[in-house]
Amino acid sequence: MPSQSDYEQALAALGLGSVIVVHRDSTGSTNDDAKEIAAQLSPSDKSLLLVVAETQTRGRGRSGNVWFSPRGSISLTLAIPDIPPARLGVLPLGVGVCITRALGSLGLAARVKWPNDILIGDQKVCGILCESSIARGAARVFVGVGLNVEAGDGGAAMVRGATSLGAHGVATERATLVADIVGRVTALVQGGQAAEAIVAEWRTASIPWWGEEATLSEGGVDRRIIVVDVDPEGRLVVRDEGGGMRTLISGDVRNVRVIA
Repeated sequence: MPSQSDYEQALAALGLGSVIVVHRDSTGSTNDDAKEIAAQLSPSDKSLLLVVAETQTRGRGRSGNVWFSPRGSISLTLAIPDIPPARLGVLPLGVGVCITRALGSLGLAARVKWPNDILIGDQKVCGILCESSIARGAARVFVGVGLNVEAGDGGAAMVRGATSLGAHGVATERATLVADIVGRVTALVQGGQAAEAIVAEWRTASIPWWGEEATLSEGGVDRRIIVVDVDPEGRLVVRDEGGGMRTLISGDVRNVRVIA
């Protein structure tokens, strides 16, 4: 298993030696850990903080869903300070694009599914959870990533609808992959890319579901929708059963016919 120095060396090789790294063999939630550590930092501290664990026991996804993080997976949270609140809607989409490109560099045809899933074919390989705290007009964002790396050992292969890099014949050093993801996300944040450009890149990386029928689950009620677009603020635009147009900030969209 990688050590803290392995992660630090991989980051340093990409010019990210200033990132504060906290490594845990096992933890409840890397997002919760990152929040606790960040709360102890000075408000003027602009350091990037990375919490990475070999396994987590209380990982969570959107709407409080549980994300299973077996040993051999990647569980990380990158805490990024000084983000304008206006960018919070599109940042998770940009992170998704960063991860698809990191996986693409390994030869995998990964795609994003709104709002925070990374798929290979029609199976989920990665989940993203972005949380934030706002003070003095700026946000500190906690970018949580759960990525299935190794197959077997009671991991991704046991979870319906999930897959792993190993299941697709890809073996990678976790520290190197983590550094690659952190580097791409850092470049996204520091690049000042316009929201419209981030959304355009996300559309290109998305599963081909535009115009497709899907199921929207809200409050325990399932409704049929047509997936239309993503707006400049990162909200999903859909047509409901009555023909009306809606924009979704959150929601579980499923039963989509995905073309590999």
